[in-house]
Amino acid sequence: MALNISPEQLSVVSAQLFQTGAVLASAVGSWAPAAVPMPAAIDDVSVWAATQRAEKSIRFADLSVPGFEEVTNAATALPKVAATYLGTDGAGGASVDAQAANFV
Repeated sequence: MALNISPEQLSVVSAQLFQTGAVLASAVGSWAPAAVPMPAAIDDVSVWAATQRAEKSIRFADLSVPGFEEVTNAATALPKVAATYLGTDGAGGASVDAQAANFV
């Protein structure tokens, strides 16, 4: 299996990941206040609905925030990967320094 790397494209991908992260954060941030459950009324259905909504809001935050962090981490690491690749590959190295790819 061969992997064709274009190091100059890694910076482009990095910029796209930063943009994607910003768009995701903006989209989630704009409706995040609506995800805060309203106080329950005294009837059983209102109490149940508020509880369910609170559980779903917490679950969504638990899943989405680490994802946003990983997008940013990858975007930050890709220029380092590109520099390492250029240095290793340009010098005729048999492998690329694995240290640069530790963002995964």
